Amino acid sequence: MEITALHADRALVLALPAGALRAGTGEVARALLAATPAGALPPLVVLDVRGAGTLAVGAARAVVAFARACAERGSRCALLAEPGGALDRVVLDAVDPAGLLVRRTSLEAALARSPEPGPEERSPVEHVVDVPDDEAAEELLSAVYTRLTLRSSGPQRGLRLASAALGEVRFDEVELRSTVEAEVDPLDCHLFGLVRSGRVDTRSADGPRAHGPGDAFLVARPEDPHRARVAHGGFAMTVLPTSLVQQVAPGPEPVRFTGYAPVGPEAARGWTATRDHLRAELLTTPELLTNPLVVGHASRLLAATLLAAFPNSTTADPVVEDRRDAHPDALRRALAFIDANPDRDLATSDVAAAARVSTRAVQLAFRRHLGTTPMAYLRQVRLDHARADLTSATTGQDTVTRIAAKWGYGRASVFAARYRAAYGVSPSQTLRES
Repeated sequence: MEITALHADRALVLALPAGALRAGTGEVARALLAATPAGALPPLVVLDVRGAGTLAVGAARAVVAFARACAERGSRCALLAEPGGALDRVVLDAVDPAGLLVRRTSLEAALARSPEPGPEERSPVEHVVDVPDDEAAEELLSAVYTRLTLRSSGPQRGLRLASAALGEVRFDEVELRSTVEAEVDPLDCHLFGLVRSGRVDTRSADGPRAHGPGDAFLVARPEDPHRARVAHGGFAMTVLPTSLVQQVAPGPEPVRFTGYAPVGPEAARGWTATRDHLRAELLTTPELLTNPLVVGHASRLLAATLLAAFPNSTTADPVVEDRRDAHPDALRRALAFIDANPDRDLATSDVAAAARVSTRAVQLAFRRHLGTTPMAYLRQVRLDHARADLTSATTGQDTVTRIAAKWGYGRASVFAARYRAAYGVSPSQTLRES
């Protein structure tokens, strides 16, 4: 494979040839390495894949690894692709959830100084992909989850996947047109299913499990391979990185789910309702994705609901060291950190790290000395800042919705209720009186 290298406006443009994106990881990686100069890179490297074919999993992993290598050498990497291409977007979202590759549809946009895409280049919140056969279905599912082998039976083949991302969390809706069996490698993430129709059977080292319509379930532990059989099914999948679930855990010990079904019917309903509500909010108000406070809060809410719904290894009981560390000095450090950083996307683990104690200890310190929690205190600080913004707002320019979103409230109704409870007036009244 020969890649053409061009230089333009303090940038290196690498144009991949036709068919390049169907090659394997190693071949694409070697070609990119050969086309890249050994010395210092320019500030921007553009991978021009227009006309290079549909993006395969191996090629996607190679270009993301290349972007990571460019970042380590101080250079930003942009991917120049054809507009549209839902399959390419789904594959890239799966292998590059952090968005390391800046994606553009024109060379002018790729070379622009501003990293923000124009309105015509912003991808839709939900990507829908329809594949017609087993080979394409196997490649797609291997891209978005992990490597697997797939066999199907019946007169029809293929699947439909609708995928929407909330930060590093992904909500997928999958419809299969036949009975499918799959052997699946370890996932390296937390994957939870919800049967919409049909039947889903899974099996891993600790035995088989059967799931029918309405059932929520853990597909497999991140480190375990598993087998799955889906009979003409429609099902939802929720993908959460292990690091996100660890953020909301009460201690530093790795979270391990000890069961595959929710702890009870009420827990199952709570998990399903939270999951479907956040997905619906994501699709109806996509502008909230631009606010890291909203995204972070929603992601951690989902992870916390997950820990409450499914049996796992965590425990909220503080140990002797936590009780000892929950002293006023730790609390003062935690309060100072929150007061100085209310505009950051903070988790309890961040507050604990700033206070130099464990997550359990900082939670105990807030309960013991203030009768509240770190996140409740953070919400109050943000409400105070929102009130200050409303008080100093410019009539006709600032709105309650915009100020609420700035301070982490994706829904203005929730913000209004908490504001009235805290200050005895509505936020709109404060805005009018500013």
